[in-house]
Amino acid sequence: MVSRLAKVLAADILLAVAGYFVFEDVSWRVSYAASEGLVPSTSYLPFVKVFTMAGPSFPLRSPPTLDWLQVLAALFIIVNVWFVFATLGDRKGSRRQAKAAAP
Repeated sequence: MVSRLAKVLAADILLAVAGYFVFEDVSWRVSYAASEGLVPSTSYLPFVKVFTMAGPSFPLRSPPTLDWLQVLAALFIIVNVWFVFATLGDRKGSRRQAKAAAP
C-alpha cells in the first residue's frame, strides 16, 4: 500500500506541476493580449476552449484547442479514484483472508 501511495502522490505532484505551467501559459496569453490593447476572452466547452482577442476593429479567434487544465483535472480525479478503490479492495481482501485463516 505504501508503494501505491507513493506512486499516487508522485502522479499528483506531477499533475499539479503540469497544471501550474498550463495556467501560467494561459495567463501569459491574457497578459500579451492586454499589452497589445486587445480584450481577451475564453469560451469553454468540455475539454475544449477557444481563445478570442477582440480589437477595436477586428476579433482574433484561435481555433478550438484542447483545454489542458480540464484534461489534467480529469486525470487527477481518475488517478485518485483508482487509488481509493484499489485501497478499499485490498482491505476487503485482507479481511477475507484473515477470516478464512482463523480457526
